[in-house]
Amino acid sequence: MSRIAEPSIYFSLIQRMLNNGAINLPKNYHDMFKLRKGKNGELLGWEIINKRVFFYNNDFLKVDEKAKSKKALGEYLIEKHTYHFNPHEDNDLERFRIDKKRSEPLHANDERNGNNLHLSPEQLKLDINNFNLYLAIHLSLLYISKRKYPLDDKYGNEYNAELIKHRRECNG
Repeated sequence: MSRIAEPSIYFSLIQRMLNNGAINLPKNYHDMFKLRKGKNGELLGWEIINKRVFFYNNDFLKVDEKAKSKKALGEYLIEKHTYHFNPHEDNDLERFRIDKKRSEPLHANDERNGNNLHLSPEQLKLDINNFNLYLAIHLSLLYISKRKYPLDDKYGNEYNAELIKHRRECNG
C-alpha cells in the first residue's frame, strides 16, 4: 500500500502540478478529491472516482484513488488506486496502467500493441511501490516528453531516477 505522511503537502503538490501549464484540466484538486471528514473536521481519508487529468497534448490520465487514515501509524494509506495513461490517437504513444485493487495485488499493465500484460513489481525495473497520483502525473509527463515506454525495462531505472525526488516531496 502507498503511504502519505501529510495529506496537506500531498494536496498542495498536486495543486501545483495542476497549474504548471502542462495540464489543461482540472485546475483545482478539489474538483478531483472527495474528502471524508470526521465529526470534528479531522480528515479520515479521500477518494477520487473515475476522474481524468488532461495534458497539454490531449493525452489523459484516468484516476481512481482511495485512502484512509491509519491513526496508529500517523499516516494515510492509499488502499486502492488506478492510474491509467491514455494517449491521444495521434501522439504515437502507448497506454499503461498502475493498479492496486482490493481483489488484486499491486501490478502494472503493459498495454503495448493491444496487449494487457499484468506485471508484478518484481517483474519491472520501474518502481511502482508506494505510488500515488502525484507520481503518476510526473511519470505521465516524463513519458510524454521522453517518448520512452516507462514499463520497458530499458527505461525503468531512468524513470526511477527522475521520480525519486518527487517521492521525497510526498513523504519527506
